[in-house]
Formats: sequence, C-alpha cells, structure tokens
Amino acid sequence: PMATTAASTAGITQCATRIADFIRSSETPDVVLAVDISGSTSGVDIYHSTVEAIYKYIKEIGTTIRLHILLWNHIYSIASENDLISIFTSKSGNGGTNTSAIASGLLNMQLGANPINLVIITDGEVDMADIAIADTMMQRDLIPHGLQITNMSGVIISHGCNASVLAPFFRNSTFQIYHITPAYRYYGYG
Repeated sequence: PMATTAASTAGITQCATRIADFIRSSETPDVVLAVDISGSTSGVDIYHSTVEAIYKYIKEIGTTIRLHILLWNHIYSIASENDLISIFTSKSGNGGTNTSAIASGLLNMQLGANPINLVIITDGEVDMADIAIADTMMQRDLIPHGLQITNMSGVIISHGCNASVLAPFFRNSTFQIYHITPAYRYYGYG
C-alpha cells in the first residue's frame, strides 16, 4: 500500500517513525545508518532535516540497538554520531554518489554474521556500472561471509523516485522504501 501525506514536516516525521517501528519490530540489534553525503546534498534543508529526524527516532529506540554510522559519497567513512550530527547541522556534502561505497563500508565494518537493519538515505541515482559493482561485492564478499540484511529501509529525497541506489541491498531482506520530494510530499511503499 502507498500512503501519501502533503504536509511540511509531518511527512518527514511519519517516515522516521515508520523506520524506527520497522527496526523495533525486527528484534535485530545492529542498525547501520548509511547516509549519502554527496555534493548534491549540500545545503538542502529537507535532506538534512530528514537525516536528523531519522537519526533521532532511531536513537529513541534506546539501548536495545547498536547504531553504526556509515557516511558515503564516492567513498565511505565509518563515522561517529558526532560526525553525523555535524553533517546535518552544517548541511554539508561533497563528492559523487557511488553505491559501491556502501558495500565497501559494510565489508570493512566487520559486522560478522549478525543480522542487520540497513537504513540508506540518499538523494541520487547512480549508473548501472556502479550498481553492478555493488551487487558483485554483496554476492562475492559480503553475503557468503555471513552478512545478513534482514530489514532494509531506503529513503529517497528527490523530485523523482529512482531506487537504483538501493537495488543491491534488497536481496533476501524485508524492505521498505520512502520517497520525500523537495515539495515535502511523502510516499511510503511497503
């Protein structure tokens, strides 16, 4: 079913609440919050407001989860909560958008065979070659070595809803996709 809300911050709050509820219902303690910090996110109020809301709602879950933060553009950074707060406070971003950076980050996080909740926040699309690279990394390097993405939440903040960035991470997981437009329209799929 698809839900539509046409309100300023109500759609962002609804998206963040649903993601937190999805994580809470999974009973999977490891949560990876993968945030696109590419150049196109720089200075975009709705983008950084959405990142902040999702982070805060995930934090409200409390000590039953272990939050891991992955900042990515054309490269990745395993980051602290303070790094993330600095990004959405300053509304900064730079670089390109490569989905393979998410796969590389997951590989280097060394999460072991624990199932994870993966939350990907992005505003962009990537080319099919990068999708193929990320998918190969998932199939060759991550899944055979025990990575289990049990739940995947994708948040796309853009005029159009292209889920190409999320595609390599859907396989074998329960997933939901949220689309927030710059006009503060909210669509939930899943």
